[in-house]
Amino acid sequence: GVKADVVTYSTLIAACAKGGKLQQADACFAEMKSENITPNVVTYTTLIDAYAKADKLHKAADYYNDMKKHGVQPNVVTYTALISAYAKASDLKQASHYYEEMKKRHIVPTLVTYNTLIDAYSKANNVTAAIQCYNELVT
Repeated sequence: GVKADVVTYSTLIAACAKGGKLQQADACFAEMKSENITPNVVTYTTLIDAYAKADKLHKAADYYNDMKKHGVQPNVVTYTALISAYAKASDLKQASHYYEEMKKRHIVPTLVTYNTLIDAYSKANNVTAAIQCYNELVT
């Protein structure tokens, strides 16, 4: 038969995550690793985003740390998922941490990244930070 690869597993994990079956997504991830198939940025970001949207920020952060530990480089989608999740949870310190880390890695924020931060700062009545973020966007 045909052997599954990273794309197959990532697609299966995304389907589980989309259906809210996070334990099944974890099981697919574990099986993937047991088959010596190396997860890529899409695999990790799918899991991070799924856990972030389920308000399981600790688990999202665990996958992020695992990703870095295994030398998989996060991208703008990874960071935006984390920033969005922490902003939604009103943890602006952690959202800002990921934003700063993203910039240190020379990953260019998208309009979604900036809008997420500006919105979060505005809701927290931190107008100074919202304006600073806006200024970074337009310069």
